[in-house]
Amino acid sequence: MTAKINQIYEMLTVWFAKAFGTMWICYAFMVYGLLLAFSLFHRHQEAFLYWSSWVQLWSLPMILVGTNILGREADNRAKLDHEKLTES
Repeated sequence: MTAKINQIYEMLTVWFAKAFGTMWICYAFMVYGLLLAFSLFHRHQEAFLYWSSWVQLWSLPMILVGTNILGREADNRAKLDHEKLTES
């Protein structure tokens, strides 16, 4: 049961890491950051800062763990490739 839960956690984490690594997310955050340049949103500055901090608090660890998982999978593939090459 624990292995299945860990597998689900790893799948979600890798999915989030890949999703946050897209240009669309970059564009979305750029637009979000530029909204405060308009006077219409000045009165909501505290809310914008609150939500941006909130996203950073949960996304940064998720991205770091996802990167570690992806790196581990890449290391395993490289090791397997190396073993196959040394056999031939």
